[in-house]
Amino acid sequence: MTSQYVIEKDVPLPDRRTKYPWDEMVCGDSFFVAGKTAQQLSPPAFYAGKKRTMRFRALDVESGVRVWRVA
Repeated sequence: MTSQYVIEKDVPLPDRRTKYPWDEMVCGDSFFVAGKTAQQLSPPAFYAGKKRTMRFRALDVESGVRVWRVA
C-alpha cells in the first residue's frame, strides 16, 4: 500500500518564538496591542507567566490593550 503523503527529510522546524515580548520584560514594563481586548490577551499572558514564573496584567485601553509585567 502506498501512502498519499510525501515523506521529506531534513526539513527544519519553524521558529516557535512568541509574537509578544514576554521574555524581554522586567517588572513595570508594558506593551500595547492595537485592535485586541484584554479578554483576548489575558489567556496568553497567563500562560506565558505560568511558563516563565512571571505575572502579567492585561487592561483595555483606548483602541487596544496594554499588558504589564507585574511580578
